[in-house]
Amino acid sequence: MTSSNNAATLTQAEYAAIWERVDYNGNGLLSLAELDKAVVEIWPNLNHKPAIMRAYKAADKNDDGFIKKNEFRFFVRFIHYYNELWTKFESIDDDGDRRLTKSEFQQAATMVGLDDPDAVFEEIDSNDGGVVLFDEFCSWMAKRENNTE
Repeated sequence: MTSSNNAATLTQAEYAAIWERVDYNGNGLLSLAELDKAVVEIWPNLNHKPAIMRAYKAADKNDDGFIKKNEFRFFVRFIHYYNELWTKFESIDDDGDRRLTKSEFQQAATMVGLDDPDAVFEEIDSNDGGVVLFDEFCSWMAKRENNTE
């Protein structure tokens, strides 16, 4: 197995070996608890609950609450992707409350050169809660990345 277990460099055999290692009860399904344990054991640097939850939901293609072997490679890719987003989100979240206030967002927006931080904040805050949650931030980043490709 590769030393980093980075999703981009894993072979099919390595995915299979990791699957066998983390399918603790051998039922061919991984629950959120099993995935959480797997991340702690295999990728401890990616152990951020909001990113794990987002990766789990994104990889569960049929929405049955479990990750099957054919969905597992997506989970591995997503856990790396959402951890990158979590790192960005966390760096903006000055007070560590897992929510971005308009003030926190404005400071970060200035650093990255967003033209109209207030309008962007309103766009991201899809539930009009007055703060940006990690899920909202992820949705916005995904749209933004898709528009630049």
